Amino acid sequence: SRSFYHAPKAKKQQVARALLDQNPGPWTLERSLFQQRALDNDARNIFDTPEVLDAQFEHDWQRICQRGGLAQAIAAATVVPATQHGEAIDWQQEVTLQLAEVRRELRNHIHMIRSCFTFFA
Repeated sequence: SRSFYHAPKAKKQQVARALLDQNPGPWTLERSLFQQRALDNDARNIFDTPEVLDAQFEHDWQRICQRGGLAQAIAAATVVPATQHGEAIDWQQEVTLQLAEVRRELRNHIHMIRSCFTFFA
């Protein structure tokens, strides 16, 4: 009779489970799984601070402006009234003013925008 090769079997390693605290006390945010967020978050807090939210807005606004699509859309939609004396219209200045107005309106409604984003994301 022919003998066959039998691979050695690995022994199962016994893993001890950590004992749960039988009386953990009332639930607190600081003792929950969200505690790690305080270490990872830019605000070094579980919640974002106004300074962090402002920095996020500025970062997002810079990304929007770098792509140029918003400025192009504003330029396409901007209607500058004809001047009375035929002087040249500075389109770049007009687009810059419109961008500033859009930025101001977004800033004024940023909490509602964030809430909608969070809800629908």
